[in-house]
Amino acid sequence: MTTEPTIPVRTPGGNNGMIIGMLVVGLLVLGSGLAGAGFLAWQYFTQRPDTIPRLLAADTHVFAAVTPSLADLPQILRLRQAFPDDADPGAADEPLTNQLAEELGVNFEQDIAPWLGSEIAWAINNVNFDDLPNLDSIDRPDVDLQSEMILIFTSRDNNQAQAFLDKQRQHREGQGQQFAMSEVDGVRIYARQGGAAEALDAFALVRDYVIFAGSADTISAIVQRDPNGDATLEANANFQKVRDTLPAERLGYMVIANAPLLAAFDEGSADLPPTLARQRTDQRPIVAAMHGMGFAISAHADGLAFDAIASMERGRLSENSLALLTPFEYPIQAERVGRISADALAFSSFTIPPSFKDTVLQGIRDQPGGEQQLEEFEREMGFNLEDDLLSWFYGESHLALVPGSGAAAGVPLAGYFALKPEQLTLAENGMRNILQSLEIVGGLAGGFSFEDREAGGATWRAVEVMPEFYVGQTFSSEEFMLAVGEEAMGAAANPSQPISQNGSYQAATRQIPNPIGAMFYVNMPQTVDKFIEFDMADAEIRERLQPIRAIAASASPGFNEAGVARAQVFVVIAAE
Repeated sequence: MTTEPTIPVRTPGGNNGMIIGMLVVGLLVLGSGLAGAGFLAWQYFTQRPDTIPRLLAADTHVFAAVTPSLADLPQILRLRQAFPDDADPGAADEPLTNQLAEELGVNFEQDIAPWLGSEIAWAINNVNFDDLPNLDSIDRPDVDLQSEMILIFTSRDNNQAQAFLDKQRQHREGQGQQFAMSEVDGVRIYARQGGAAEALDAFALVRDYVIFAGSADTISAIVQRDPNGDATLEANANFQKVRDTLPAERLGYMVIANAPLLAAFDEGSADLPPTLARQRTDQRPIVAAMHGMGFAISAHADGLAFDAIASMERGRLSENSLALLTPFEYPIQAERVGRISADALAFSSFTIPPSFKDTVLQGIRDQPGGEQQLEEFEREMGFNLEDDLLSWFYGESHLALVPGSGAAAGVPLAGYFALKPEQLTLAENGMRNILQSLEIVGGLAGGFSFEDREAGGATWRAVEVMPEFYVGQTFSSEEFMLAVGEEAMGAAANPSQPISQNGSYQAATRQIPNPIGAMFYVNMPQTVDKFIEFDMADAEIRERLQPIRAIAASASPGFNEAGVARAQVFVVIAAE
């Protein structure tokens, strides 16, 4: 091992600029790719590359990569067409480009683009949650060496890549930083010397990869690690299970190993109330059985998909742990979701599990004096909470927000809640008792009474809470419905058009998990119009968001038999 002379001058905090510079490179490449620019030479690749995991240690805690391919270009061009103002990465990223030049003394097009390959990756070993970057001050992230951050870029031209490394080192030396060079298996590794240790102090060209890391030792380990051996992240079975479950068409992805997830869970369990502490103790085996979590972004003809998965070894769970998962494993019917009114600005569909009753009652009784407070509530209201409501209040549920005409009453929106109870007769009897009790209690307070009103072909028991503004309840199509506003009553019982016929909804739900455990949907144009109508946003917002037609978030009903839980956010983007 040899060491070159060092420059004995150092500017404090200089290596923070290194972090900024490398983050800038990643942002520039990702931004350029999404804009359809030609900075990445995708035309040279026919398959989606993913080679960097072969360089890293098997116990890497966090790994993220950008892995575009030729197949992504048509979708990216559509995004460029949809957002023409953001299509020029040079203009959009001018502040970042200037910062790159200031901190590293390099130009992206001249010094980076000529050698930059098709993969960019970011990894962290031995995550210390106290030392992760503070996203509120990304200009000076606080990262300790315990977190061992690594940035890796593939190289298409090693001569150009080495020239880039030399140029940015010389620029930093001119700013007062000093570097020592060590050689490992023919690879020259440079590491900043003097002062407090900081992340990304070291860099080298290792085979066909430009690597920045927190220390020379980290890069040295990469140099000496057999990329085809068993000690790599690529060979890690848990990593493989998580990555292979993510969409194959992903532009980029992230995998978080089990170790940091379990550490975060344990850290969040400190100083909890006894009830929550017991719940966390029961839940810990579930977290311990996880392989890890994964996240991905993919471009499609209709928009962008953001996927998340959690993978676990169900065979490691006890009967008690499996029972804890049961409340989350009830699906909702896609056909029923599709019958929601197309007029809805937004809606949420989910399942209330049968355990809801016990959860509510136990939560009340765990509170100091909770049992007495429950008895007083039931005595004052005149109905039994468990028998008249909680005993049947579970099943597939939908909550929708629709346009309303109650602006004169100060209520510009309307909405409804629908639930399909398994015990319909019990629900009808319970609601009859509740409404009668509310009418008695309300009447004593000043003439409160329900009246029958027709809306959507159903008869509603409604009360006028404000002039010409009603809240009503009914049972229609074997569903319990509660609505605020007459527009919501009609939309709940008999929508003029179901949302399943809406093109944006069809696009948003084409990729969702099947079966569905929960869904949240936003009709963006109508929602933005409402915000503008009531001075909650300006017309510029409408122009900027005009290409976004809908946003749908959905999740699977818990973990399937393979031990995988899925969630997705799909953003529908119109190119014209």
